[in-house]
Amino acid sequence: MSGPLGNLAKTLARPLDLLPRNQRIRISRHLLNRARGENDIDPESNGEYFVLGLARAQLARTPAVVFDVGANVGDWTAELCQGIGTPLRVFCFEPASETHAHVTRRLAGLKTGATIETVRAAVGAEPGEATLHVYLSLAGNQSLILRDGPQGVGGGTPTPETVPVVALDHFCAERGITEVGFVKSDTEGFEVQVMKGLAGMLGRKAVGALQFEYNDAWIDARAFLKDAFDFLTPLGYTLARIHPRGIEVMDGYLHALDNFQFSNYLALRDDWLRLFPRIR
Repeated sequence: MSGPLGNLAKTLARPLDLLPRNQRIRISRHLLNRARGENDIDPESNGEYFVLGLARAQLARTPAVVFDVGANVGDWTAELCQGIGTPLRVFCFEPASETHAHVTRRLAGLKTGATIETVRAAVGAEPGEATLHVYLSLAGNQSLILRDGPQGVGGGTPTPETVPVVALDHFCAERGITEVGFVKSDTEGFEVQVMKGLAGMLGRKAVGALQFEYNDAWIDARAFLKDAFDFLTPLGYTLARIHPRGIEVMDGYLHALDNFQFSNYLALRDDWLRLFPRIR
């Protein structure tokens, strides 16, 4: 690196040179993650709720359908629906029995014009049954993927729970749903399977936007961000990473993206792509 940018980098690096190597690495990694929009799990600051606010305005224009896949305790749906007066239909999929009971009670008391239905099921590529690995009560890291060692946040051995699995294409057909405005998927490594179960709707461009979480659970799932790009791009969707005040549109897949650091991505139909400000 040369020129003014190179000189600036050298100036910023000098204080780091005074620190022990392990501290230099930690600080540099933190700065890089921040620049990339990674490893901020707070939806208030990482851009999730910023995106949701813009999506809410679009969804309010028509009686839209929304899928909250991996609803956990319902924070995302509550943020979407709080005070909304339009006839929005929201389906919250939560497989863990205790968490499903909790989120059902919570959302039943929400003051909103939206219709909210909680579904006790996981979401995957095919309907059936599967084993959910439950680490802690009401925790957000329950997964159909068995985490490897300490990466199973909450520690210890998970409790297995047999849960029903639905595929969203089948669900839409059964419920007479012909278009979905927004899908949020937070399934701890199972995101690509969720996409595959929605292949028919996505192929017909019957989904406006699909948000999915990417993190180190994808390692245990033996999945890559490349799998999401390879699946969604041929269907005509543009992928973008969510940042605090906008989206970073991806021209295509790069190997450096597969670093398994926490971030949220959007797959956007063309009319939805225009809704969000872009960052460079």
